[in-house]
Amino acid sequence: MKKNNVNDVNWTEIQKRHDNGIAACNLGLSVKMLALGVKEGLFQKRSNPHRWSDGEKEMLSEKRKKWLKENPDKHPWRKKTKLVSAPCEQLKNYLKGVGVELEEEVIVSEESNYSVDILIPSKNLVIEVNGNQHYDNSGNLKPYYQERHNHISSLGWKILEIHYTMAFHHEFIRKMIEEEHEASKILPFKLKEKECSNKKVHGCHKLYSQARIEKWNLENKKYIELVKISGIDFSKFGWVDKVSKVINQKPQKVNLWMRRMMPDFYEKFCFKKKK
Repeated sequence: MKKNNVNDVNWTEIQKRHDNGIAACNLGLSVKMLALGVKEGLFQKRSNPHRWSDGEKEMLSEKRKKWLKENPDKHPWRKKTKLVSAPCEQLKNYLKGVGVELEEEVIVSEESNYSVDILIPSKNLVIEVNGNQHYDNSGNLKPYYQERHNHISSLGWKILEIHYTMAFHHEFIRKMIEEEHEASKILPFKLKEKECSNKKVHGCHKLYSQARIEKWNLENKKYIELVKISGIDFSKFGWVDKVSKVINQKPQKVNLWMRRMMPDFYEKFCFKKKK
């Protein structure tokens, strides 16, 4: 029932729940009602509610695991709102189209509540389509996913772990399924390093930045003499617009350019607005 009156709320219970770690947004009251509670001195909002100890975290983790085992359909990975992997869906549709009987999002471990992308019962085979987050920089499965892989393998399933880019190579995956490998496989994959041409030339970002500054200074030195002989009256308002045309810079950048390239000249001769 929606509470419209501040006196209808059991503020003692609300405060107790908040002190025990429940965030204000999860107390079941509107922002307006909470603000009224604070204003009337009935509720004290804490910026850092109760901090869970390691023991409490472990206890909550065990309770959540138990609850998920008893309610498998409520698992986040089983929800309809789960992010759909387009490569995985395409692979499923392809395999179905060529007559492969498969099951989708199947829990294969009651103990750990592990759900797999594709299960092919006739081959005793599990196919996992992995995103980049599953791998470290060397292309190996991260500890959690490797532990998961080992656990499912220990249950007697053969697992074919593929990077999502491999999922588009339908014929290759089909052949892998037909070969009926005796053991699980993690197909080799290496994350592409983000190569930077600037880094190749200069070695590191710091040296690249220094090189950019030196190049900019060199390119702009030619304008110093042009500014000096331009005949502009720097003692009067309006010199900025005139200089911008000489140095090919926007008026908003002229003061910065002058301070950088002609600091002494700028301090002695240039008109500046009084602050």
